[in-house]
Amino acid sequence: MHKNIIDVAKNVYGIDILSEEIDILKNKGYLNLYNINILNDPIPNNLKKINFDKIILGEILEHINNPSHFLNLVKQNFKFKEIIITVPNAFYIGNFFNNFKNKELVNSDHRYWFTPYTISKQVYLANLVVKNIYFSNYRLNRYNLIMRLIKSKFPFFNTTIVVIVSK
Repeated sequence: MHKNIIDVAKNVYGIDILSEEIDILKNKGYLNLYNINILNDPIPNNLKKINFDKIILGEILEHINNPSHFLNLVKQNFKFKEIIITVPNAFYIGNFFNNFKNKELVNSDHRYWFTPYTISKQVYLANLVVKNIYFSNYRLNRYNLIMRLIKSKFPFFNTTIVVIVSK
């Protein structure tokens, strides 16, 4: 994702708690990468001074014990116009079909599935504002035409919720 953003953005900064992944990207020539745990580590002053157009929190909040606290720390430590949040959708149609198999497929590192309401509630608890909610499908090519039609008519069945947030 970092490379895709670099291809279209003027300046890109990356923060991750996984130092090995940061090192891999640095070794490939990527700049402005920081190994920081926003929940525990101090944020460098140079990052606090930047006015970000967008902050992308892609598939992060489902890994955090207290998502509204994390969002509040982002709000306190960074200047930004918008935050783009993506989270797994609890209403994803695959979850529905797994019910018939008495099966729950969950990434063992996830704490939550989100609905539009529950992610909006986390945003609200961090004193932020939901501007828009969208649905996305990173697995769309795995499904046949009928599934694509169903998901186009019923967006709640898509895999991912995308939330645009502002202060």
